[in-house]
Amino acid sequence: MINRLLVIMFILFGSNFLQAQNTLNKGKVFPMVFHDTIPIEFINGKIVVPLEIGGKLQKFILDTGAPCTISEDLHQEMDAKISHNEKLTDAVGGVVHLDRIKLKSFNLWQITFRNIPAFVLPQETDRILKCWGVAGIIGSNAFRNCILQIDLQARKLILSNELKKLDLAGHSKTPLALNRKQSNPYIELSLGKGHRIAALFDTGDEEVVCISKEDSAIPLENQVARLINVGEGKMIMSITDAQQMQWFRLFSFDTIGIGNTQLLNANSIPGQEQTESRIGIGLGEYGIITVDYLHRQFYFKGYEGKTRIEVDQFVIAQGLNIVPKEDHYSIGMIWNNSPAARLGLKNGYKIQSIEGVDFSKRTSELDCELIMGEYTSKDVINLEYVDEQGMVVAVSIGMK
Repeated sequence: MINRLLVIMFILFGSNFLQAQNTLNKGKVFPMVFHDTIPIEFINGKIVVPLEIGGKLQKFILDTGAPCTISEDLHQEMDAKISHNEKLTDAVGGVVHLDRIKLKSFNLWQITFRNIPAFVLPQETDRILKCWGVAGIIGSNAFRNCILQIDLQARKLILSNELKKLDLAGHSKTPLALNRKQSNPYIELSLGKGHRIAALFDTGDEEVVCISKEDSAIPLENQVARLINVGEGKMIMSITDAQQMQWFRLFSFDTIGIGNTQLLNANSIPGQEQTESRIGIGLGEYGIITVDYLHRQFYFKGYEGKTRIEVDQFVIAQGLNIVPKEDHYSIGMIWNNSPAARLGLKNGYKIQSIEGVDFSKRTSELDCELIMGEYTSKDVINLEYVDEQGMVVAVSIGMK
């Protein structure tokens, strides 16, 4: 059961650069032959790995949908030279200008990466990354000459360039394509019978799948997908706060095929700015994932050998989420016919308190407490908000 009364999903980059000046597919991996098993943490939907960089051990998020990035704090410690500034798009379509640098050397366990292009995140984004205790992101432009095998159940990552050393018995296989700019990995999905689409495999996305509105049209027409609910507001946080207020639709797909594996009754909530479909790290809750950048193959094996996997359902729960604004918090999303909607709550209402804690002013600490579910993982949420008349209203919101 998936209960997402969260601040909002945090996804960093979109898949396409706007006017990016140079490829990010540069740098090398050493030694020439490598095969290493690396312990990982899985914190609130993100894979966190240990990196040795700038002479210190740091933690980074592993995000196959993003390029390598580091925090401004780490950049100042390293004093890496800025080569130029680039114009990019983030996950909600907002335009951002980031400084580009070269990471001369960093180690992921016993494997060394050299001269990898990276971006420096602005400090306003740093405070969100710090919720996971990380100093940056390691992305697909670093992994383009590697094979990754992710086992969330065992909390381990195998990083290799020796395919024969990986246990792939019983794994379904599907072709993998890499984009030209930063080697983001794309795989083929089948939606029902005969309808195939390309989807980005994005470990920075906590969902199992998110099928774009365009890719959802034919399955809906063929009645192998259906509309479950609609809601209005905002759901995604990225570098910019550029996501527009919009109507979201909750879909359910009868089957989504990845090679020989069938995902049953998977939910999807595409945003208006989403131009392509995604497979997220939520898939890793159900089995072992192998991304073979070298030989352009994607492998998956369900835990306990399952090839037909019933996916946990998105639960509307209280029917709202809470988003940070520039200096406060507000209701970002209200689902139709939810407990929050029946109580008259609307997106945009300013939050005064949650569970007796003052939320009238935004702080980095409250951002992290919301993201990590400190106050919002209960069956009944007590909050105070300011309505249209400027009155402070106290409500208790249950799940029914």
